[in-house]
Amino acid sequence: MPIQDKEARKSYNRRYELTHKDAIKKRKHLYYLANRERLLQVSSDYKKTHREIQRESYLRWTRKYKDDVLKHYGNGELACVGCGYSNVDCLTIDHLNNDGYEHRRAEGITGDKIYRWLRKNNYPKGFQTLCMNCQFIKRKTKQTPNLKGRYVLLSEDQSLPEIPRKDIVHIIMERDIVLLQANFKRIEK
Repeated sequence: MPIQDKEARKSYNRRYELTHKDAIKKRKHLYYLANRERLLQVSSDYKKTHREIQRESYLRWTRKYKDDVLKHYGNGELACVGCGYSNVDCLTIDHLNNDGYEHRRAEGITGDKIYRWLRKNNYPKGFQTLCMNCQFIKRKTKQTPNLKGRYVLLSEDQSLPEIPRKDIVHIIMERDIVLLQANFKRIEK
C-alpha cells in the first residue's frame, strides 16, 4: 500500500535515494543507452525553442561561479585586494606570477571558463582578485597597488579635491566610476 502522507513519502524517497545510489545510477544509465537518440532529439528541440532560457541559465551560473571565485581570492570579500573596489563587473582574476597567458594557453582556458577551472581545481594558490584599474597599474609598475582607504566621495556639483601627484585615487561620482591619476591635474604638494 502506497504511503498517503506527503511528508512521510518524501522522507521515504530521500532514504531510498541515499541507500540505493548505485542502483539508481545504473538504472538511469541503462535507460539513457536504450533511449539515447530520442533523448538527444528532445534535448536539441528544447534548446532550439528555449534558447533565451538556456542563455539566462548559463549567465546565472557563470555569475555564481565568478562571484564565488572572486570572493575566495578577495580574502573573503567580493572586492579588489589592491584598492577595495567592489563593483563585480570590474573585478577580475589576476595571476600573481604574471603568467596568465601561459596558464590559459596550457589549460585551454578562454573567457569566463577560468572561474570554473579555479573552482574545479579547489582554488589553487597563485591568484588574487583585482579590479581592472589595479590590473593595469600592476602591469605598468610590476607590483600590486595598495590603494585601500583612498576613496573620495563626490557629488556632481563638487570639484576635485587637491591630491598629491604621486597618489592614484578612485573618485566615486554618484553615477560614474572613474580612476583618476592625480598627475592629470598636475597638482603638486
